[in-house]
This record gives sequence, structure tokens and C-alpha cells, in this order.
Amino acid sequence: MIFEDNHNWDAFSLANQAILRDVEINEVNKMMSCISGKYTIVLLATV
Repeated sequence: MIFEDNHNWDAFSLANQAILRDVEINEVNKMMSCISGKYTIVLLATV
């Protein structure tokens, strides 16, 4: 995932901590925890 490659999110959040809102940080962290397997998301597609 692009956020995890080369610690992109870590670098971005440190460089922009003055302008990032808590809600933005929390949402990215939730998304990353879902992808890492902490939570499971099941997507169903209908054709």
C-alpha cells in the first residue's frame, strides 16, 4: 500500500503535523489497521 511503502505516511504526517487534523490521522490509521489484518473487511461485488 502506498501509505506504507518507504514509510510514506510516517514521513508525510511528521512533515505536515502542523496542518493535519486529528480526524485525518485517525481515519488513515483506521484504514491502515484494516489492511494490515487487525480488522477484516469483506467486499462483495455483484455483476
